[in-house]
Amino acid sequence: MPERDGRAAAPQKTLRWFCGVPVLTNPLILIDLFAAAGILWFATVLIMALAQVMFGAGALQGSHLTAASIYASYLTLLVLFLFAVVCAVFYRRGYVMFYRFEQNGVFMETIRARSVSGAEGFHVRPFAVEEPAEIVRSVTKDVSWNDVKGVRELRGMKAFQLRGKRGRLAQIYCPDDETYRKALDFAGEKVGHHA
Repeated sequence: MPERDGRAAAPQKTLRWFCGVPVLTNPLILIDLFAAAGILWFATVLIMALAQVMFGAGALQGSHLTAASIYASYLTLLVLFLFAVVCAVFYRRGYVMFYRFEQNGVFMETIRARSVSGAEGFHVRPFAVEEPAEIVRSVTKDVSWNDVKGVRELRGMKAFQLRGKRGRLAQIYCPDDETYRKALDFAGEKVGHHA
């Protein structure tokens, strides 16, 4: 798929936009974080209990499960604390997403920039930004419309998910209601052809 500037693109119908995405206050990211923290807690307790059964001197006791729960809680709190620190240091103003909806798929670029016009202030939902002038790092991803089996709307966040056979393929954030409606209509049209 074409790169961000899109100058080499054929004259086809495309939709492109930049969007600022908060991290530490983003409900969608926080839901995933707390779900992962819960899984980490249960996995840690299970591993410690199994280790006690296999390598311990006696049978598993309540005190063993209590100790495993305490250690799992410390580990989970440490992970949550590190997430908050990383967000505060590197992603205070969030990050920038570039989206390009094309006839054959979606091109996405996650961008960390030195400064972003429009990223000032406190944001909970995606927000409008201009194209970053100085990119520190970026990661790209392509999703073919053939792989998309459905669209899950998240209206309150001006976002939606492109869903495949095994779950979420992409999280699409929009800076405003107009972009959200255009992107959702575009995705709905493409998914309708492949459903």
